[in-house]
Amino acid sequence: MGTTEGLTDGSTGDDSTATTEAPDPTGDCTLQPEQGEYMPCADAFECSGIAGSHGCAQHLVNDTLESGYCALAECESDADCGANVKGCTATPTCQPGVFMDANMNPVTGCVLDCDDGKTCPIGMECYELMGGARCY
Repeated sequence: MGTTEGLTDGSTGDDSTATTEAPDPTGDCTLQPEQGEYMPCADAFECSGIAGSHGCAQHLVNDTLESGYCALAECESDADCGANVKGCTATPTCQPGVFMDANMNPVTGCVLDCDDGKTCPIGMECYELMGGARCY
């Protein structure tokens, strides 16, 4: 795997809208993890202590950081992205173009897919982006 220093989220821009989700009726969907995969971050340095090659998947609106989370970079399949966040239905998936390397080449990364009304961990919202709906 190559370096992930300087990775930026490839899904940034003004083309996203947050969807409001009703709370999980079963009460089983947990908070966004405080450590490890999918924990909040503002830059890749906050993700450096996690095993594997991680970057900070950032959601920017008008070049302003709205939210971000640590995500595995250069995944090869959905199996590399771990299990669902406990009780939530958003699906960890490996998608192309989540990050850009230092040369602005697209790099795969793990995201939480919230298409079709899947629930994001508490503290995250589902945003409709060009590549599909993702939790941020």
